[in-house]
Amino acid sequence: MAYIGKSPTGTGVRQRYYFTATGGETSLSGADDNSNTLVFSDGNYVDVSLNGIALVAGTDYNTSTANTIAGLSALSVSDIVEVVVYDIFTVADTVSAKDGGTFSGNVAMGGTLSVTGTSTLTGAATATGGLNVGTIKEATGTTTAMTIDSSGRILTPARPAFRVKFDSDTSPINISSITILDFNTYGSVDFDIGSNFVLASNKFVAPISGLYQIDSQVVIQSAEASTGVYIYVNINGTDTRAGEINDPQGGGYASTRYSGLFNLTANDEILIRVRTISDTSVTIRGDGTEFSGFLVG
Repeated sequence: MAYIGKSPTGTGVRQRYYFTATGGETSLSGADDNSNTLVFSDGNYVDVSLNGIALVAGTDYNTSTANTIAGLSALSVSDIVEVVVYDIFTVADTVSAKDGGTFSGNVAMGGTLSVTGTSTLTGAATATGGLNVGTIKEATGTTTAMTIDSSGRILTPARPAFRVKFDSDTSPINISSITILDFNTYGSVDFDIGSNFVLASNKFVAPISGLYQIDSQVVIQSAEASTGVYIYVNINGTDTRAGEINDPQGGGYASTRYSGLFNLTANDEILIRVRTISDTSVTIRGDGTEFSGFLVG
């Protein structure tokens, strides 16, 4: 398609080259009589004439060699060869403002880039001047993973977290051997973000691999002097003694608390087990006995 109108500023639509023969040349290249170097990208956009007479491409000359007019009959001294090279002016590589398109090369932006709609970044994104964002969602754009309010406070509403607690006291029981804290019978779920606590079996199941903060507290009422209580964190059936306290009150209340960080693998199961030091008849109190945890990252 011909281009009608002025060419873009600073760009010519054709370039003329003049070569004066010294005799015997069958090809022309390099600098012409005016020290302009012959350059063309496509031989279809080159016209050649000898002493004002147009030559036939492919018969009188060829452009098989880059930036060279070859295949000429031997020139005579003072023959003048004119080569006209046409620029290929096209807007076909322009990305449409209306229909959009694809940039296959690098794009540098000197001003502000405003995007209304969804941006998809396949590679890494670098923000050296700061990244202003209010909401971050997971890959499908369905679940909000993080929000940042106007004061810079960060919320992670999808982060796995839970807390279960005793709501009532047990009857006097014997926990002189290690016993599971039975939240299913005596307690309830206070909250469970991600639904990862299985109340029926009193255990938390890690939804993904990562670091988890685990906390537990047990409060007992004992009739025996100098009794106490151990807390065990049980992971996949293996007990780790995590906390203990002796009863300094001699028959009153004893409580112990544990807080620790665990590196868990997805589907690891955690529950809390307890044991008294000596008393065979204690009451586990509903006020203060609890089990909680959350994904750190």
